[in-house]
Amino acid sequence: MSTLITSSTTTTKPKPHHHHHHHHKEVSRTINLFTFHTLERNLYNHLVHRMNRNPERVKSVISLWLWLESIGHVGLVRHINSLPTNHSISAFVSEADSILDTILDHHPHHPSTGDALPELSRLVREPLDLRFFRFHRDVAARGVARAYKNVCAVIFNEVVKRAAARDRNHPMNRIVSPAAAASAPPTFPTATAATTVGSTLNPNANPWVPAEQRSVFVAFARGRPLTEEEVVEFFTLRFGECVESLSIEQTAAGMVPMFGQVRFVSLSMIDIVMNGQQAAKFVVNGKHMWARMLVPLSV
Repeated sequence: MSTLITSSTTTTKPKPHHHHHHHHKEVSRTINLFTFHTLERNLYNHLVHRMNRNPERVKSVISLWLWLESIGHVGLVRHINSLPTNHSISAFVSEADSILDTILDHHPHHPSTGDALPELSRLVREPLDLRFFRFHRDVAARGVARAYKNVCAVIFNEVVKRAAARDRNHPMNRIVSPAAAASAPPTFPTATAATTVGSTLNPNANPWVPAEQRSVFVAFARGRPLTEEEVVEFFTLRFGECVESLSIEQTAAGMVPMFGQVRFVSLSMIDIVMNGQQAAKFVVNGKHMWARMLVPLSV
C-alpha cells in the first residue's frame, strides 16, 4: 500500500548532462510534494492563519497525523480538514498535543488527566489512547520525525515565509529572535541500538531485516487482555515457530494491559501472518486482538 509519507519520491529524471541536476531533482520533488499534500497545506493554513496556532507546533501536529496515516489510519487528515467548526478541529489538535507531549516526554504522566483520546479512537475504530503512544514511544517518535523531515519541513516552508512577509501581525513575526523564527524541528528521542538491530535469540531470525519491519503493534479490547503465553501460542499453533520476541505493556495496579508489540522471525513470516495486509484482527480464545504493522508496507 502506498502511503502519504513515502510518496515523496520523484518520477522526473534530471537530464544527465545538466550541471544542476541535483537542484532540479530537489525542485521537482518539492513540486510533487506540494501537489500531493494540498489537504495538509489547507489544514496548515487554516490552523496558523485562522486559528492562530504556532506554526512550528502545527508542523509537528500534522507530522503526527501523517505518521498515523502511514501506519494505515488513512483519511485522518481529510476528515479533520472537512470538520465544520474550529471547535471540532481544536479537539483533534489538543489530542495531538497530548500525544506529542507523551512522545517527547515533556510532561510526565498525570493519571488525573486520563489517557483517553475520544476523537481519534472513535475515528480509527480500534483501541487507541495515550498508553499506546507511551508504550510505542520510540517507534512513534521516529515515525513522526520522518514525516516532519520528508514532508512537513518541505511543504510548509515557503507558505509560512510568504505569509509572514505579507502580514506584519503574522504569528511568525511575533517570535522575538530570528533564531527562534527559523526554529529547528523538535528533537524526537532517538532509537536505542536494541530496537533497530533486534535480538537473534530465535535461530530462524533474519538479523538483516530491521526489527521494525518484522514487527506489529497489537491491541486488546478494553478490559479483555491476553497474556504473552496466549499470544505466542496463538501464532505458533497457526504458523509454527514464528515469534522472535514479544512485549506487553506493564500497567499500574488496577489496570489491565491493552497494548503490546510482536516481532516475527522474518519478513516472509510477517507477510504470511498478516496476509499481506497492513492491519488484521484476530480472535484469540474468544477475545479480540488487533494487529497493525509498525512500518508502512512500502517502506
